Amino acid sequence: MTETIVRGSITEVRSSMLCRFRGRHVGNKGFRILSEYLWAKPTVPFSTSVLILTSILLLSVTLPMTAQATSGTASSFHLSAIPNRWTMTPNSVRISVINVTAVDAFAGTVDLSATSPAGITVTPNPTSLPFQSSILSLTSTLTVSASASAAPGAYLVIITASAQGAPTESLTLMVVVVANTQLACGSFGTCLIVSDASISNPSYNGGTIHFAATGPSGMSGFANVTIPRTATSDVSDTHVLVNGAILPGNSVAITGNGIDYFIFFNFTFHSPVNVDIELSQLSRSSNFLGVSLILIYAGIAGIAIATIGVVAVLAVRRKKTRSMTTSRSSKPSSGEP
Repeated sequence: MTETIVRGSITEVRSSMLCRFRGRHVGNKGFRILSEYLWAKPTVPFSTSVLILTSILLLSVTLPMTAQATSGTASSFHLSAIPNRWTMTPNSVRISVINVTAVDAFAGTVDLSATSPAGITVTPNPTSLPFQSSILSLTSTLTVSASASAAPGAYLVIITASAQGAPTESLTLMVVVVANTQLACGSFGTCLIVSDASISNPSYNGGTIHFAATGPSGMSGFANVTIPRTATSDVSDTHVLVNGAILPGNSVAITGNGIDYFIFFNFTFHSPVNVDIELSQLSRSSNFLGVSLILIYAGIAGIAIATIGVVAVLAVRRKKTRSMTTSRSSKPSSGEP
């Protein structure tokens, strides 16, 4: 897994070769917080390694990192989770499986506990896993709940496993709470804004979707906006503006199905971020008094076809009437020789 580090710092020194980095990164639809143990190269003094590592992180260089459980130097079991990240809405529940794998014929009872921030509840079941020397792996079901009041954003959940006589293991998981905001997009139907930011002031006017996104300053957020296909005549002509600046095309991902288009992009919080999504120029002028011009044109065409049909029928009837009149006037009367 490769992460792009934005900013971070060394928060803990474990030994002359192991230190802990905590910082922020960009990627994976707004997953923004990283807490990882990194090994310093033993070929240089430890102080030099920390200095070099800190400098690299602050210069925003892309570094390869492998997500792993953290523990002491000798471990008798290992932790993993599937999945280890969740995207969820307030008042929803997700399920994960915690795997505990024994090392070197470990025998003993592993106790599981979870630490989570306000608004997020994490419960392992069972909380105790009894290992015998013949057992290689045991699992626990992890239930993750977001309360109805959980604010949009990214949250860290820590799973801790402990056993008598063995080093404690911990595993950091991530929960991303998103907000679903519905918006009436004129006569085209309903648009939907999904984001890990707090959304305010949503509006639709003349083919432009507008909303404000709020989150922790300096952190990154994302939005995935669903629009009906009928709302734009050319989705490739869509422009996304963040605080008035147009995002480059490679920063906006547009996909779709037979009914809707999905517009995905990232942004960085400094203050409330103003987002405008401008649909194609034709679509902005494709309604009159709230009625789609397509329907208006179809109605006009229908009226024209009906009018032509009526005129044609009347013309045929008139022609037949004239023919009958001419035929009668040219036939001799019964009194003529």
